[in-house]
Amino acid sequence: MYYVLADPPLLVHLLKLTWISQPFGIMASAFGKCSVAFLISRIMGPNSFYRRWFLNVNTILYMSASVVASIIVFCQCKPAEGLWKKTPDVVCWDPKIVQNFDLFQSGKDSQNNLDIGCS
Repeated sequence: MYYVLADPPLLVHLLKLTWISQPFGIMASAFGKCSVAFLISRIMGPNSFYRRWFLNVNTILYMSASVVASIIVFCQCKPAEGLWKKTPDVVCWDPKIVQNFDLFQSGKDSQNNLDIGCS
């Protein structure tokens, strides 16, 4: 850790890569759960129309929340470079806004896990 603190440009580069990787982590989980939900939906019998409909709608809502969470990562500061470079001209949202939406997205994630498990 000392070498990162001793070289500030390296720290800025490390922070930049950390912020860039966040949407990939969010969407990797979302695509995996989406594929499992649609697989379960296909395995269900023809008499389970409402369960399939419920599972598909909630999966689409979860995917939408994940996409918005991925977009919010870079929209919370103007310019987006302000996420990893602290300069005086950066204007960022209140962290509570991002925190609340991330909690909502996590709640949809948990609900989707429950829907997949109960199907």
